[in-house]
Amino acid sequence: MRPATVQMAKQSQFEATQQVIEMQELAPAASGASSAWRLWRRWRRHVIIPYLFLLLFSFFLLVPLLYALWTSFFVERLIGGTTFVGLVNYQEVVHDGNFWEGVRNVLLLLFTQVPLMSGLALLLALLRMEGEIGRM
Repeated sequence: MRPATVQMAKQSQFEATQQVIEMQELAPAASGASSAWRLWRRWRRHVIIPYLFLLLFSFFLLVPLLYALWTSFFVERLIGGTTFVGLVNYQEVVHDGNFWEGVRNVLLLLFTQVPLMSGLALLLALLRMEGEIGRM
């Protein structure tokens, strides 16, 4: 085929594709099936996916947290099995020195590491942005 013929074939193929797209865009108004399909896609996006997220979130985060909270009110003994002790475990933790040392370490990490890393990230972003602006 000559180049002009190939160009004409590509042009007619492009035009045919454009016509099909236009017909598909106009067809949903006349056809009930495609509007039902659009409704299903919208419903799936706005209803099913968020509820699926909430289900998985509950299963993998909230259920273990609630189970841990529930088991914290009990103590397991070698003889006698599991017995309910209420807030005794929490009272022991409050009077434990290791617990307060751990709290201090976490707060130290929070108030030093987070601002330091955020400031460093901001500084690097500004330096990179300054270089980008200079090139525009």
